[in-house]
Amino acid sequence: MEEKLLANRIGQPDIHRAALSGYSGAYSLGVGNEPGHPGPVLRLSVPFGAQAPFPDWVDVDGEKVRLVVRRDFKVPTPLRGSNGST
Repeated sequence: MEEKLLANRIGQPDIHRAALSGYSGAYSLGVGNEPGHPGPVLRLSVPFGAQAPFPDWVDVDGEKVRLVVRRDFKVPTPLRGSNGST
């Protein structure tokens, strides 16, 4: 699958559900490249210690796309405004 097409499909809820495989914590899902793997991959970042049986591949419009899981996601901290509000 072409990188641009995959990037356009990344927002589809069914792709997120397939990649998360039941995981319900904080995450980030994007498109990237993986050394030694031809074509684009889905990159799923989850916090260290996230326990879930993440799949190796996700079906996107009938094509198998490799899923690379990184366990280095840090949940963003909200910025505080100058008036002290969040």
